[in-house]
Amino acid sequence: MANFIKNFKNQNYNDGFLPQSVLEELSKKWNGNLEYVYKENGTYMLEATNGKVELGFKNFEIENLDEIKDKCQKEKLTMEDLIDYSYNSQRPLTLKPLKNFQQFINNEKIDNNEFIISKDIIADPIPEKLVIFPEKMNKSIELKIGNGEKSYVYTFIQKPIDSLTKKRFVTSPNSKLLIDYEIDNERIKFNIEINKLQNTTIKEYLETLIFMQSLFNKGMYINDTYIKGSKGKDEKYEKREKLIDLWNKVYQIEKILGLRFTITNDLLDKKDLDNILLLYKSFIENKALRINKKINTLSFSYENIPEWFIKDVKENKERNLCLEYSEKYSFNLLGEKIDVLKLKSYFNLFIDEIENSEETKKIHLILKENDENKTYESVQLFKNEHDLEKFFSKKDHLTELQNAEYSIPIYY
Repeated sequence: MANFIKNFKNQNYNDGFLPQSVLEELSKKWNGNLEYVYKENGTYMLEATNGKVELGFKNFEIENLDEIKDKCQKEKLTMEDLIDYSYNSQRPLTLKPLKNFQQFINNEKIDNNEFIISKDIIADPIPEKLVIFPEKMNKSIELKIGNGEKSYVYTFIQKPIDSLTKKRFVTSPNSKLLIDYEIDNERIKFNIEINKLQNTTIKEYLETLIFMQSLFNKGMYINDTYIKGSKGKDEKYEKREKLIDLWNKVYQIEKILGLRFTITNDLLDKKDLDNILLLYKSFIENKALRINKKINTLSFSYENIPEWFIKDVKENKERNLCLEYSEKYSFNLLGEKIDVLKLKSYFNLFIDEIENSEETKKIHLILKENDENKTYESVQLFKNEHDLEKFFSKKDHLTELQNAEYSIPIYY
């Protein structure tokens, strides 16, 4: 049985094409429960006198019933079950009349051709199909979500779900956390993601990310009621830990360099992640970053390498050499253009050959491998020439570069 409640505005009988006395006579059949009401489209519709409409049907079948049973996980469905499913899923129900089909309004049996009186429309006594549309979903609730220390109020909006017993709610689009939860008689299932569109600063993003992780670590409270989660760490726990570490580094870099990074929906690529690590090592830890990589050739412009160095290298090819130089380094990161100086130092260089290229005006140092002393590079960034010169003035600056530690690349 489907229940629909509406407010009806009766039109003046004189607006229609039937005299009032005729309409009153036709309506007597319904014992005061129903009456014909004139509509602007030129027809009379049968409606309840009290505004409350209860529809009933007998001898019919539901279209796609097996599919609905599967969705509801129930073999025997009552009409009330079907109406509940229709509302939860926001899918209409299609009724196919059988022999001796009957339909009722407020317990009054109505033939299909009695619903409407029209000059132009003649309804079949028994329709081929009847479609019942569910009431539109517009339910929203406010819930306080917390971890036992902090809590925030979120507005949840009900959303369709193909189920008889489950209810689905999601946070409104302007929430910092996108929480999607399903609730039924036995359990609550949550999916929580961070909303990048509502966490526009690095500080906001990091705080929201930490709060989200705490809901998994410490447990979740809904309106101060503790909700027991699954045992152990979930499959995304480690990834969130890496994200927190990453954005904490970005936040510290932002503060010390006086920048204002922008959160985007785009993923950071490897170059971005490498630059974040280099910035963090250089300006937060004040250390150089060691990069282990095989180097076959080093090339320099004529004006960037002195003749005495070339002469010295040619005379001492078997010697373990160190080479350091600085260059301007510019790159874009999270909406900011960063201009710094990069100091690059190479250690354990063993020169095999020196080649001159008149065409490119460059000198190429061809290196050879040494199994005992692998070649590596140390890199450190500086804000300006003053800071770079200050570093060079330290007696042990080369030792610092030589002892630079390798750091695992950032990934998430």
